Amino acid sequence: MYQEVNHENVDDVEVGHFIVQRGAPPTVSKLEQVLQEVKGLFQEIHHENVDNDQVGQFIVQRGAAPTISKLEQTLQEVKGLYHEVNHENVDDVEVGHFIVQRGAPPTVSKLEQILQEVKGLFHEVHHENVDNDQVGQFVVQRGAAPTISKLEQTLREVKGLYKQIHHENVDDEEVGQFIVQRGSAPTTSKLEQSLKEVKGLYKEIHHQNVDDVQIGQFIVQRGAAPSISNLEQKLNAVKGLYKENYGQNVDDDEIEVDGIKFIVQRGAAPSVPKLEQTLKEVKGLYKQTFGQDVSVDQVARHGIMFMVQRGATPSAAKLEQTLQEIKALYKQTFSENVDDSEMEIDGIKFIVQRGAAPSVTKLEQTLNEVKGLYKQAFGHGVDEKTYGPWVMLLGDAPSPAKLEESLNKVKGLYKEKVGLDVDEFEEEIDGTKWTVLKASPRDEAKSRSRSSSPLMQTLDEVKGLYAKKSGQDFSSSDSN
Repeated sequence: MYQEVNHENVDDVEVGHFIVQRGAPPTVSKLEQVLQEVKGLFQEIHHENVDNDQVGQFIVQRGAAPTISKLEQTLQEVKGLYHEVNHENVDDVEVGHFIVQRGAPPTVSKLEQILQEVKGLFHEVHHENVDNDQVGQFVVQRGAAPTISKLEQTLREVKGLYKQIHHENVDDEEVGQFIVQRGSAPTTSKLEQSLKEVKGLYKEIHHQNVDDVQIGQFIVQRGAAPSISNLEQKLNAVKGLYKENYGQNVDDDEIEVDGIKFIVQRGAAPSVPKLEQTLKEVKGLYKQTFGQDVSVDQVARHGIMFMVQRGATPSAAKLEQTLQEIKALYKQTFSENVDDSEMEIDGIKFIVQRGAAPSVTKLEQTLNEVKGLYKQAFGHGVDEKTYGPWVMLLGDAPSPAKLEESLNKVKGLYKEKVGLDVDEFEEEIDGTKWTVLKASPRDEAKSRSRSSSPLMQTLDEVKGLYAKKSGQDFSSSDSN
């Protein structure tokens, strides 16, 4: 509205030749943009960059130092220009018959590559390797000592040539009737294999094992003692033959006690699971015969027959299950829970339940139900108290978020009634009404920090440099 009447912004203030805008200081990006515009105006007027200074024959540009990659690129361009003019590299220096290149020493891989090329040229000229020396009848190769694998391969080749010429192995020596082979001792597996082959040849010739010795009517086998599994296997075989001949086990004995015959088995005691299995079988036979369990006794007390079961005490889970069944039977008979008791206090009847105390969640649920019944009866909550036009809710203090929500609602109601925000007020200056927004302490602190910012100081320095170069003020050229 102010701009429509006066054709200017209310924030613009004329200071000398400048139009200064009130408000927050400009940002860094805004100052950089203004700086680029000033540099552009300087170049249009003077046809040169404001950052360039002439030092002798060179144009030096003010600003940050160039990067290493930029310097290397410039160096490569200078070397290329030198090569185009003089037809040689600037790094090459002639030393006698050699062209030496200045710079970093070559890498090991580069030197090895050059060495291979030199050796190749030597071989082409002299038709021999530069590393070979003739010593008597042998050609010895200079260089690193051969590896173990290379020596072993050469040894095998020499042995092969010896065998082709003499038709025998170089490691074999004849000692009497035996052929002895020089070298390392044979392995255990090799010796065992040779022993089996000798035993096999002995059996083919004599038709018996070399380890068998006859002692009377028995054939005894020399060697290691038989294993436990082998002995058990033979024992089971003997027991099987005994049962085939006599019709009973060799471990069974028949014993008669009190006119009852028992089959007693010799040997190790039976295991616990075997005894339990036998006990279950005996109990099953007893139940089939007498119609009841052997562990159950019938006891009469106070005219009531009880079935008492001998054995281990029942588990807690079993007792709880039985208790639940008894409670269910009680409820079916009397139509009420066995844990419920009816009590009357102040003329009000209560159902009291015996047992463990209720949980916190159960108590909270009951509390909410009681509060709901209270609200239905009296029209307001049990936690609410009325003070004139105010309704106060008893309980914990509200959270900050709840307080902010209530504050925003109050501000909204204030604006609907008055037409202004609670932070605004109207002020009339020179016949014009202004709506002023009160600043918070945080906004005032930010404004003070911005006023002391070094950005405005930097802008003043830039304007001073422009006036020094062009001989005129930046604000006057901007207005023109």
